[in-house]
Amino acid sequence: LLLICMLAGTGVAAMVPHSAQGAEVVVVDDDKAQCPHARFRSIQAAVDKARADAVIKVCAGRYAEQVTVDKPLEIEGNGASVMKVTPLVGDQESIDATDCFSPARPTLDPNTQVIVAPPLDAPTDVPTVLFDLRADRIKIEGFILLGNDNALLPSSRAAVETSAAHSGYQIHHNFFVANTVAAFLNSNGEHPSVFSHNCLRENGWGVANNFERLIDARVHDNSTFRTRNFAYEQTQCPASNATCVSRIGMDRVTFEHNVSKEDHTGFRLAFS
Repeated sequence: LLLICMLAGTGVAAMVPHSAQGAEVVVVDDDKAQCPHARFRSIQAAVDKARADAVIKVCAGRYAEQVTVDKPLEIEGNGASVMKVTPLVGDQESIDATDCFSPARPTLDPNTQVIVAPPLDAPTDVPTVLFDLRADRIKIEGFILLGNDNALLPSSRAAVETSAAHSGYQIHHNFFVANTVAAFLNSNGEHPSVFSHNCLRENGWGVANNFERLIDARVHDNSTFRTRNFAYEQTQCPASNATCVSRIGMDRVTFEHNVSKEDHTGFRLAFS
């Protein structure tokens, strides 16, 4: 009986969400319409005040921000998604291509979705990065990452950029649209990184390493549509780069179950 009780307790603990197991939960809402008790109105303010390993839940709205993350955090968009996740055989999932590949861009709604876009007052001489990730074990999930969609906004360098000095990134179930680069994905390989189940639509580039190293990563179950250059571009690592130990730009990187439609070029992979 004692053994049964111990096993039952273990099973219950395993089903408790991570955020309920002692992690700090911080809520953000730009206008406090959807989440009136939110502590913060901006994502950056929440990141600055949150303790390491906290969970930041961002409620629906339009956030004109450039967010720098310098500690391990889970940052989750808590609105409706433009992507539908379809279960496949086993534990595989895939984004429903109906939304990502529709001829007309899906309508974005800040009342129900979490949209991050460049701020109107961002300096035009410094390209914007919507999420600049500079620590280990950062998760970004559930966001619409909208780049330079019209001439009134400054150009966007990338929706997400990860530091090659860190690793353990998890970037999944996001909608990248109209960015110069959807994601500069770099990693030192100390922890495995994952870029998965994202829709990348109408970007200049999809996923690129930008002459930095990318080690121990999986890029899987993503959809790319109408990418103007390369959907996936991994390049050499110049010896002059301080974060590089050799010219190898990729080591132990897996691309699988990605769907490319109407892209200029699918893959350009070099120096692995």
